[in-house]
Amino acid sequence: MKKRINFSIVTLLILSFFMSCASLKKDRKKEQFITQFFGNESVYNSLKDYYSQKDIIIYDNKKELVNTPKFFEIDLKRTKIETTKPLNDNYFKVYSFNLNKSLASIVLATSDGDKGIIYYVEKRNDRWVIMNIIPKNRY
Repeated sequence: MKKRINFSIVTLLILSFFMSCASLKKDRKKEQFITQFFGNESVYNSLKDYYSQKDIIIYDNKKELVNTPKFFEIDLKRTKIETTKPLNDNYFKVYSFNLNKSLASIVLATSDGDKGIIYYVEKRNDRWVIMNIIPKNRY
């Protein structure tokens, strides 16, 4: 009986270890995607025409992309991902986010929900490359 309990405890510890390793690997993949995606100038350029402000703000209320605010800058072009609702109404909200081994999609909606933009991204040679950008209007 004692051997059985010890075996069960050891088995649970081993499973826990492998689960935490898998979780860390998944977090690193997501971090790599987020950094490459929002560090891409074409993403900034596709969003800049929706609002007159220079900085792009992404509101991630469900914390699908990040758990804490994150900031990206390319040649003075700034994108900020917020986890708390911005004070003004000039922001994008994460509507949908899907990430797997080699494909990703992200849908961002304007703060009023009237417009949005869909990104389809593919992983090629360990880099995330945008395959398609589709602007959407509600009407």
